[in-house]
Amino acid sequence: MRELIVVACHGDSWIERCRESLNIHDPDTIRVFVDTAPEKSALANVSLPGAWPTGCLLWAFDVACDFDRFLLVQDSLTTIAPPMPWFRDQWTGAGAVAWQKFLMDWDGEEQRAMVENRYTSRPEYGIFGPIFYTDRESLCQLAFQDLMPGVPTSRLESCATERSWAYAFEQAGLPVVGPGWDVPLMTGEGIGPFRKTFANRP
Repeated sequence: MRELIVVACHGDSWIERCRESLNIHDPDTIRVFVDTAPEKSALANVSLPGAWPTGCLLWAFDVACDFDRFLLVQDSLTTIAPPMPWFRDQWTGAGAVAWQKFLMDWDGEEQRAMVENRYTSRPEYGIFGPIFYTDRESLCQLAFQDLMPGVPTSRLESCATERSWAYAFEQAGLPVVGPGWDVPLMTGEGIGPFRKTFANRP
């Protein structure tokens, strides 16, 4: 089994701290750093302008074909413990392990419509970030059933994918597990392997 950590970065403000805190130097474990800013980051391996985290995972799924499992993270996370054991321990064999799940809500009716017009499922929780661990087989099932979220082109669309990934997994009959949303804890002592900084980026 081969696992890939996909780190979506947006400019150079946070990515170096994220990489240093991950403290993983094996290129077979953490090989893909993707820059979602307009200019390619000197610290990124691949440039995907405007793709946001979901576009980064979709790229890795299509291109990194020799990997079996994926962990999608953001550059504004600081690693406080080895991340993979925490996600593996909760893995049910399919679907996704969310770093945090939030009770489904919306940033507006436009966002709700763009997701609910696409999916018939109505999950109770979204996937914060989206930051989650999944496997190729689950992503293949989503692709086969034409349930994959699209590549976001704006912050609004990127935030919508926090919902659409949950909708897609539920519609495919795949579980999403993980702890509940806790902002003070995630920005304080951290949850599981990560602590979050809200970067407030456009």
